[in-house]
Amino acid sequence: MAASSSEMVAGVVFLSILAAVPVFSVLAYREWLRHTRRELPSWRNLLGVLSISSTFLSWLGYASTIAISFSRVSSYSSPEAVFGTILMLTLAGMCSSFAWKGKARRWAVTAACLMMAFCAWFYFTGTSIGA
Repeated sequence: MAASSSEMVAGVVFLSILAAVPVFSVLAYREWLRHTRRELPSWRNLLGVLSISSTFLSWLGYASTIAISFSRVSSYSSPEAVFGTILMLTLAGMCSSFAWKGKARRWAVTAACLMMAFCAWFYFTGTSIGA
């Protein structure tokens, strides 16, 4: 059965955002490494690295949940527990991303905002994560 055009557009947007989160995280890290690392105190550098790490880990958890749902492997964790963990990691990433400055901050905040969009999508639509 063929999918409707709105379902296809939603799928393309979903996959684009899913691919954009790690790209923005890498861009933020690269910008920080090249330009702003020497200008910031060590505590701000640490918070920024924690921001990128937590945003990437939330994306990784989300992507692995999707991969597990498409495989035949059974998962013992509840979707609500996974969603809560992803939400907390994303919030931590968004809050700590403001420690950086310049382009690195913009890339990090954008990556965290995209992950928040995923969380909001699944929370407000009632769709089970990974389904």
